[in-house]
Amino acid sequence: MRSGRMETPYYAELMVIKALEIGLAVVVAPVHYSIMIWATVYGWLLFGQLPDFWTWIGAAIIVATGIYTLNRERLAARRAQAR
Repeated sequence: MRSGRMETPYYAELMVIKALEIGLAVVVAPVHYSIMIWATVYGWLLFGQLPDFWTWIGAAIIVATGIYTLNRERLAARRAQAR
C-alpha cells in the first residue's frame, strides 16, 4: 500500500512530461494549473488548511499569465492564418 502512494506522484509527473512532449505547452500548461485547485481541495479536506493570502495572490498571478499567454497565442495564430 505504501509503495502505491509513493509511485502515484512519480507516474503522474511522467504523464505530465509526456503530455508536454506530445502537445503544445501553451495548450497543456493551463490544464496543468488545475493542480493548484486539487492541492487546495486536498489540503482543506485532509489537513483542514487553506492557503494564506499571499499564496492566493501568487496563484492568481500564475493563472492570469496563463490566460494572457493562451490569448496571445490564439491571436497570433489568427494573424498567421490571415496572411
